Amino acid sequence: EAAGCFVEATDALGASFRAPASPARFPGADTPPSGAAPTLGQHTREVLAELGYSEQEIDGLIDAGIAGIR
Repeated sequence: EAAGCFVEATDALGASFRAPASPARFPGADTPPSGAAPTLGQHTREVLAELGYSEQEIDGLIDAGIAGIR
């Protein structure tokens, strides 16, 4: 811990927790964690749209349980 092996991170709900720090460190380039990881399915619609699916196709995939969202 004294060597800085842990950092305070924030989850998707805003709660903080201790997490492992990056093992690679460079003088003058220390950066804190960039933020919470996305929740499961948070970007499903955006990703499918980038892949060329229409809104109707995306709705169909979600309704059929093939693609999940939260």
